[in-house]
Amino acid sequence: MDWTSIVLHGNEANLGKYGYSRDHRPDKKQITLGVRELAEPINVPIGLTIEPGNTNDQVHFEKTYLQVKDRLKPGSMVIFNNGANSIKNTGKIRADNLQYMTAKKLNKSDDKIISRFEAYHPLTIDAEKGIRGIKLEKPNSVNYLFFSKNLQKEQLESRARKILRQMQEAKVIQESIDFGKKLPKRFRINNLLIDVEYSIQTKLVGMSEDEAVELLKEKIITGRGVFFV
Repeated sequence: MDWTSIVLHGNEANLGKYGYSRDHRPDKKQITLGVRELAEPINVPIGLTIEPGNTNDQVHFEKTYLQVKDRLKPGSMVIFNNGANSIKNTGKIRADNLQYMTAKKLNKSDDKIISRFEAYHPLTIDAEKGIRGIKLEKPNSVNYLFFSKNLQKEQLESRARKILRQMQEAKVIQESIDFGKKLPKRFRINNLLIDVEYSIQTKLVGMSEDEAVELLKEKIITGRGVFFV
């Protein structure tokens, strides 16, 4: 099961509402769709629900699930993403004698496990992609915590770009301060109805470039980015 949204270029649809736009068009009304299909290797769609554009995945889940649950055999597995994951929704699945698999948002308890990941003797799941994992059994569910070498590489590259961008922005602001120039337009509030007086001081003052990079690395790079549950 999965959910998405479609932008509407008009105002006639009663279900058209403003909501979280996956198309990056918050200025447009939209509708949300819930799609069900049989898993690989069949991949045949078996259901579709259409809801107002301001319906989030956790709420939309119920109609999507109710539309198809009676067609599933006892013990069937329902797979969906973490946007629809909630105790209420997983409880419905278990009450119907079905199984589920979903992604889980990482929290502080996961951070403690991540900090001791090697102590759990993770098993190699996919050597080529560098995926290793551990199984954590709970009274009513099982969590699988995975580390991905590929994800680590992607995350570090992404964080490196962010660090470079923030360093460049800080340097531009600092130069404006040092030479008494106006801040570049992208750092200013541009609204004729707003009058703002402000002072700016970057953290670059008194820091070497290496120290600034280390500060950014500490704030931007976290352990969670290379794990998934």
